[in-house]
Amino acid sequence: MSDFTFDCTTDPVEAEVSQAIAGYKMALINAHYRNFCHRFLCKLKDEEALENERILVIQEKQCRFVVNKSPEHIQVLKSIIDEQSGAARIQDKYSNLIEPSCQSAKSAIDHVKRR
Repeated sequence: MSDFTFDCTTDPVEAEVSQAIAGYKMALINAHYRNFCHRFLCKLKDEEALENERILVIQEKQCRFVVNKSPEHIQVLKSIIDEQSGAARIQDKYSNLIEPSCQSAKSAIDHVKRR
């Protein structure tokens, strides 16, 4: 028997939102949460910083699309936000992913796919 508790879900909405948030979080980490250094390197046209920024923008758009699919998706994101510590909540800013309409996110993803 294991001492670890394993959290898994059979809820497809929760799985979809969690997967989208995980991709977005990894992109945030790779872009150093868009801190001053990252932004400065982007201004200097550093290839790695620009690539990390490009990936972050794509992940953010995809995540917005997933989160705003339905009220259930938004509720799952809100429950994830509620489970975060105060510092993580301020740093990640997941609440900024919630939009009144997912139409803008969908058109943004379509724009990225056309490139």
